[in-house]
Amino acid sequence: MGDANVPDVYWKNLLAITTKATAESNSHEVTPRVMSDENRKWLEQVMKDLAKESDPGRQMDAILTSLHSYAANPSQLNENDIGKIEELTDHLEDILGYAEITNTFVKKGGLLVIEAFLEFLFKLIGSISGSVRSHIESFEMFCANNGPEALSRIVRRAKGGKLAGKAARVLTSIAYTLEDSPSHVKLVTSSILENFLYVLQHFSSDCCAELEYIGEYVRDFVKAEDIPADNAKLIISCLESGKVRLSVGDDLLKKLKVIQRE
Repeated sequence: MGDANVPDVYWKNLLAITTKATAESNSHEVTPRVMSDENRKWLEQVMKDLAKESDPGRQMDAILTSLHSYAANPSQLNENDIGKIEELTDHLEDILGYAEITNTFVKKGGLLVIEAFLEFLFKLIGSISGSVRSHIESFEMFCANNGPEALSRIVRRAKGGKLAGKAARVLTSIAYTLEDSPSHVKLVTSSILENFLYVLQHFSSDCCAELEYIGEYVRDFVKAEDIPADNAKLIISCLESGKVRLSVGDDLLKKLKVIQRE
């Protein structure tokens, strides 16, 4: 199934988590496994070997296999494990600038790993968008592997505004660079609007810059007919509540109130 030097449990974890990442339903759960001392030693050896590896594809495989292993049972992690995860993500961030590497990362369930380590993998969200932006093939792969849905789940699972705003902004940044292809942009429009509303409702005071950024996109690029009336009504309510004051707010209100009158 994989490299003979890799414990079978990790290949099973990788298969299970990847299957979950590509399944239509989120009901499939990966059975947690205890992180034994032997398993930790193996992961440490992977990291030592990683330092000697120069091929980006092989680096990504080693990193992702290790992260999948940690993701199988995050409740068992100790402070040393967390340090290793941060080191692995630093390596991964360096190589995700390659579009082909990002495609492989997504195919192998990398987005699910990001969900498992929301706080640790904060910066990887931006790294992925760097490869998806302005690259149609990567964007299509991103969508085929439920990338927009994964980012939206991160927005909703985030315990703080920093992460929620980051994930919502990244999806919008991808759409900004695809304006020459309306058919592709439409694939993420509903997610952008829903995330904008969610951040407005739950993290408005923490995400002013992100809300300005997304609000400008909605004002300038989202067609009125693509904004559901119910969504428009809720956004209007948030903007008029006075909890957050956006420079783009008045323009958004004008646009959204037209939708309500139609």
